[in-house]
Amino acid sequence: MQNLGLINVPLNLGCNKLGVEEAGNILRKNGLYDIFNGDYFVNLGDIDCKPLGSIDSRQPCDMKNIDEILYSCSLLADKVYSTLEAGIFPLIFGGDHSLSWGSINGVVRKYGRIGVVYVDAHGDFNTRETSVTGNVHGMHMAYLMGYGEKKFVDFYSHGRKLNHEDVFFLGTRSLDAGEVELAEDNGFYIRTTEYIKEYGVKRTCGDLLECIDSSGLEHLHISLDIDSLDPAIAPGTGVAEKNGLCYGEVECILKSVFSTGKVVSIDLVEFNHRLDKHGMTLDLVKKFLNVIKENYRI
Repeated sequence: MQNLGLINVPLNLGCNKLGVEEAGNILRKNGLYDIFNGDYFVNLGDIDCKPLGSIDSRQPCDMKNIDEILYSCSLLADKVYSTLEAGIFPLIFGGDHSLSWGSINGVVRKYGRIGVVYVDAHGDFNTRETSVTGNVHGMHMAYLMGYGEKKFVDFYSHGRKLNHEDVFFLGTRSLDAGEVELAEDNGFYIRTTEYIKEYGVKRTCGDLLECIDSSGLEHLHISLDIDSLDPAIAPGTGVAEKNGLCYGEVECILKSVFSTGKVVSIDLVEFNHRLDKHGMTLDLVKKFLNVIKENYRI
């Protein structure tokens, strides 16, 4: 049985907001180790992340906290790579979504070409030039796909890390103008929440699996943002967008992708307990962790 290794990334610099960095500790206090018990679970510790209060994040900036974010992402990429080398399945828990700049780099270092199933209300493929907020958790996917300033495309290793044809955006429902232009110009695979509601999640997943199969991809990374869910059921996230997915739809997506037998890693991000209500989001996060536990070995 393959071991599962939990990597906690208490990063909040990408969203520039307090709360997400505490998610790992909140889960530890609320039954995380009851979910992952037995000899197959390995606690791989925390990635070093600079706290938001230790640097001046108040000044206007087109890429807030970028040096500190890349410092932590470099550490995470090394950790993910060494975890995969050891034959352990990495579950990366955040923290904000900018951590995927590190996790995906680590998986690419191990396997070369990979596919990414990106379940998120946002595309996160702004660049420094198109971002409205300057928050890096909305930019990393652009640079990973080779768009934008070369020094950021070349972070961790030279050149783009992902072919845009190998990235599958699901549950997307909030794109900035620059993201819309980039997606349309390059034909990104995007299945919006509206699309999933209209055609049904089973049909959507069937189409996704056909695309993965025809692509020749052998290794997949799942990146799951809690804001893919509707805020009526999951308010505990920093950039909530109305008209989101229900729990069952996201569960179906996860199980479908795991059924390929190609998933090698996953990150779960943007749970902010300070914004939660009555533990609603925490309960759903724990349900997702159970789904991961039950399916990662497929």
